[in-house]
Amino acid sequence: MKKWLAVALCVCFVASLASVVSARETANPRVRMNRAVSENEFPELKDPGLRGYYEASAVDTYYLVWYTFESNNWQGWSRLDRTSQIDTFFHVDDFNALGGGNYGRLVPISGAKSMWCGVRANSADPYLCGWLTAPGYGDNWVQDLQTNSFSFAGVITLSYHGIFDSEVGYDYTYVQYDAGGGNWQTFATYDNVVDTVATDYITTTQAKTKLRFHFVADGGFSDEDGNWNSDGAAILDDIVVRDGGGLINNTETFETARVNATDVGIWHARPGPAYGTYSGLKNNLMDKDPCGDNFGTQVVFFIGSPNPSSSYPGLYDTPFCQGAGGTSAPCQNDYIVSPVIDMTRYSTAKNSTQDANIPAGDLSLLGGTLMEYTVYRDLAVPSLVFYEEYVRNIVNGCPGPWLNDAWVWYGENQDYIYSAYDVSHL
Repeated sequence: MKKWLAVALCVCFVASLASVVSARETANPRVRMNRAVSENEFPELKDPGLRGYYEASAVDTYYLVWYTFESNNWQGWSRLDRTSQIDTFFHVDDFNALGGGNYGRLVPISGAKSMWCGVRANSADPYLCGWLTAPGYGDNWVQDLQTNSFSFAGVITLSYHGIFDSEVGYDYTYVQYDAGGGNWQTFATYDNVVDTVATDYITTTQAKTKLRFHFVADGGFSDEDGNWNSDGAAILDDIVVRDGGGLINNTETFETARVNATDVGIWHARPGPAYGTYSGLKNNLMDKDPCGDNFGTQVVFFIGSPNPSSSYPGLYDTPFCQGAGGTSAPCQNDYIVSPVIDMTRYSTAKNSTQDANIPAGDLSLLGGTLMEYTVYRDLAVPSLVFYEEYVRNIVNGCPGPWLNDAWVWYGENQDYIYSAYDVSHL
């Protein structure tokens, strides 16, 4: 089962995303799979006569920017691991000036402070300025509130008052203990809106363990994109940990902690670990396309992973997901991102430099904007490895959300194809 993707980019806003999608996500109605097709499969695209009909209404074309990455030059592009957390979002809060949030839940559970997994609106923060329904939680969050390792005897009792608010069926807060070596076992799970005073009992033969509240959000439907309006993922208070042997007896109310504290007593807020970035530039690649080769520089998403490729010497198969069976999250989610592109300028030399203004008279007459690229795919559906294109608008220095039409692309032909994606509506 080959899992390999190379992208040679032309006119682009933001490049392809190579992602490993879990089996659960492919059943998500928000994710639509589509097989990328080549020009050979559409006669009108290869017959010059028919092609003319499709281009008859074309107006002047301006190449905004053209990236070739020659020779092994990123040309201002950057790499982004979408599993890398922006910040730590579990923190002590007094909820001052939040007015209870959207649903009245953004108040301390008891006393003057509680632990909150969420953020306030902040128009000055490049990460938060484009959020649509803040306060709340964001896409792709992995956030932990966990204890130090502690000794215990007998049964551990964990009690807490928790208010949970996350997308039903997709975003969850897990309550877990460490069965040894980071083998986290779940004994309670919350999604949707839940207000509970809970007591859980943990029995294990270890001498030491850790406890944690572990929040995981998928890539859509949160306060960031406005599709799930919440008061944050979790609010916690009055957390008690004790055991049957008297080795630990800890109560945390967060009253003595400062606002925004992330380390309080035995409890520590931490972002989840990043999966890692595996994209890079390569040239002189050997491929299996019977109709053409590309020896120029290409973006390859699978470089330096733990899995050397038997089919493509010098390259690697994409890493599998780190979750159960190699098909469950966390999974690779790897972007390459272009420099900011000025939509009023273009490149006279059809290269990576925008050196001229589009005439004002033409701007209002242009019929749309295409994002074009060439891609080599060896992506059979069972591999659950896909690629996507995204764009985002930047207005007054504030980046908006990444946008596309919710397609994930695959293709098993082992050939290069040219793609032109109309991003005008985005």
